[in-house]
Amino acid sequence: MTPMNTNDVARTAASQPSSGPDHSDSHRGLRRQQYHLPMSTRELLAAAQAYATAYLDDVAHRHVGGTIDRKSLIERLGGPLPEASSDPHLVITNLVRDADPGIVATIGPRYFGFVTGGALPVTVAADWLASAWDQNGATYVMSPALAVMEDIVSRWLLEMLRLPAGASVGFVTGAHMANFTCLAAARHEVLRRVGWNVEEQGLQRAPRVTVVAGDHAHASVIGALRMLGFGAAEIVRVADEREVDLIVISSHGRTGLGRIIFGSTAEAVVRHARVACP
Repeated sequence: MTPMNTNDVARTAASQPSSGPDHSDSHRGLRRQQYHLPMSTRELLAAAQAYATAYLDDVAHRHVGGTIDRKSLIERLGGPLPEASSDPHLVITNLVRDADPGIVATIGPRYFGFVTGGALPVTVAADWLASAWDQNGATYVMSPALAVMEDIVSRWLLEMLRLPAGASVGFVTGAHMANFTCLAAARHEVLRRVGWNVEEQGLQRAPRVTVVAGDHAHASVIGALRMLGFGAAEIVRVADEREVDLIVISSHGRTGLGRIIFGSTAEAVVRHARVACP
């Protein structure tokens, strides 16, 4: 994508409908001449929209990966900590110019990298609105619309996944926090079943919880378990993903209520492993 210069952005912004009645060429020319003045919010957003649209128009043809090394990118984007505010127009212009070589075309048709998902035009537009609205969804009174939207999407997700209508739904930032949230809920429930309130009593004297995971478990699972107080070395690895013929395990010998509630780790491994477990 070729960055637009100041006059290009000025012409683009000037071509957008404004709140004033005068859209004549002389009026636009006057606005170009006075572009050294701070931009209005309308003009600033119009400039960002022009840059974004230009990127989307070109993304199918641009190089997919970054075209610059890390050191050069730091030099372009970095510099000393500013001692004063910067002109908003220059911030946007310089950001587009200097970041462009390091932008990866993840939404383009030739990107086959990580599973990062993609954006549709309507989601981009909705995201712009969300940024402009700048809502805080901590409580209903702070944003009734956002609270209701979350309730509606929660209901749709439960219906789509065929989960109980009364199930809880949480919106997280990504895989790591999703795994963290689910494992925290599992930790709470497992300990609750033996009469231990982990939120009140902590983990130091809590009954031992055994975590079983495959050797190829996502890194976010291991990271979440670490943050939840389960050391990575304490995770029982299931070896059915490796080329092994035999798994040798021992039982903790739980009996009675403990076995019913926690189950047997050995039994779980035997039940799920695809190789012999004598």
